[in-house]
Amino acid sequence: MTARYPVLTRISRRRRKTPRCAAARRDGAAAVEAAIVLPVFLLIIIAIFDLGLAVFHYNTLGAAAKRGARQAIVHGASAAPQMNAWGPASYSGAASDSSEIARAIQPRLFSFDPASVQLQADWIDGGNQPDQRVRVTLSYQQRAIVPSLLGYPPLQLRAVSTMRILH
Repeated sequence: MTARYPVLTRISRRRRKTPRCAAARRDGAAAVEAAIVLPVFLLIIIAIFDLGLAVFHYNTLGAAAKRGARQAIVHGASAAPQMNAWGPASYSGAASDSSEIARAIQPRLFSFDPASVQLQADWIDGGNQPDQRVRVTLSYQQRAIVPSLLGYPPLQLRAVSTMRILH
């Protein structure tokens, strides 16, 4: 059969060689595309993880601030004798302190090092009488991976809860 159709044999040989070269070129193109796309893809995945962690920490700070404000509103001037009255002097310190308000919020800060969380309690109306307000503020520096890679400072997370004193 090769003697009868020599032209077809040459063409078929050429066709066999061409896909191998094209496949090698496609493999090289895929490697270049992967080298370009993979770092961007990983950066996006890490950024999503960072964002999720920041939202989680923000929600945890909010719950802890709410807990501190709730404890402060029941420790007003009219609190029961077995409870110590808190305020009206402002309090500022770390959540790892041994103060009553810091101990009240520590169980809510399970995902934090309490020493890295700043606590501020203010009696806005100047007293701790019923119907006056108390504000608890918690602050934390979130060190995210992607912003630090791009040269940005840590994210400042801050949660504030304000409530009226009950007794």
